[in-house]
Amino acid sequence: MHKYLTFILLLFCYACAENQSATTTNSNAYAQNFSIEKTAEGTVLAVKNPWPNSTLQYRYLLLSPNTQAPKDSSSYTQIIRKPLSRIVVTATPQVTALELLGQVEAIVGFPQPQFVSNAHFRNSLEQNKIAAIGNNQQLDVERILQLKPDVFFGFGVSDNHNALEQLKKAGIPVLWIADWTERHPLGRAEWIRFFAPFFQKENLADSLFKTIASEYNSLQKQLDTLKTRPTVMAGAIYQDVWYLPGGGSYLGQLFKDAKADYLWKDTEITGSISSSAEQVLLKAQNADFWFAPAHYTSYPQLKNDGNLYQRFEAFAHQKIYTYNKSLGPSGGTLFFETGPYQPHLLLKDIVYWIHPGVIDAYTPYYFKPLDDE
Repeated sequence: MHKYLTFILLLFCYACAENQSATTTNSNAYAQNFSIEKTAEGTVLAVKNPWPNSTLQYRYLLLSPNTQAPKDSSSYTQIIRKPLSRIVVTATPQVTALELLGQVEAIVGFPQPQFVSNAHFRNSLEQNKIAAIGNNQQLDVERILQLKPDVFFGFGVSDNHNALEQLKKAGIPVLWIADWTERHPLGRAEWIRFFAPFFQKENLADSLFKTIASEYNSLQKQLDTLKTRPTVMAGAIYQDVWYLPGGGSYLGQLFKDAKADYLWKDTEITGSISSSAEQVLLKAQNADFWFAPAHYTSYPQLKNDGNLYQRFEAFAHQKIYTYNKSLGPSGGTLFFETGPYQPHLLLKDIVYWIHPGVIDAYTPYYFKPLDDE
């Protein structure tokens, strides 16, 4: 679903025409879908591409409690007061970002909260400090209004969402989070910097991201001397179609950075590729490694679903690795929940398996071998 490019995003600076004060813009190293500007009016957070193929852009003005709002606010999607104390979030990576900033206690609502693994979140849930608000497809608007959140952090595939329109009409700011559409693993992790201004935690966020990026890039540099590029395949069959990540996808970038020869690396597709099983077999039968085989967690499961899977060398040599064995206490998949903010560990996992000996004394956290039974 995603394409990953690594470059420095230069952000537009806006001048305050009224008092001619210059703005200060924080440039992102990897994230392409948000920007942060310090202006005379306040902190401006801009978001674009909140879902694939979106052309919409949103600008949010973040103000201190006693700061007067501008007379003309037409250029802003919403005006929000900081720091936040009551928020509703809608995706598990958002919980992880707030955990890193020490702000989980600000969460008062979440859709299907029983699936969140975060310990602080679950503690608040057990104490009835966090309310269930339905699911992202059918939000409980009445319950959300009762919670009186300062902000609703949205997640969705379009802006055609009646529930969110009701929230906005009721005066609750709705703010889109586009971390999941970032094309580079470090781009997703850099969204920790986006959440920080709402809680006045900018220095902490910058420090956290710097550490994550340093570990990621240090490992990449360590791999530069490797002469071998093991071949890698991915995905599995669903309803007679084999789905696998495109060369420009999130996993595609991780494979590239791990110095793997991903067999679909030359595709420009940012999402998933749909292929026939026969075409995948023809191209990847002799692949050295196989990652992310859909829902499968054991070799017997693959074997029971047909003879085709057994014809791959990675099956015969038991070189298949899944993220579906790394689960939280309630069954949530940690790859999706905490992985976006730990790309250095995702990279380490892949490197550990495809380049034996490069990383010592390390236990893979997300990608684990399929079970024998």
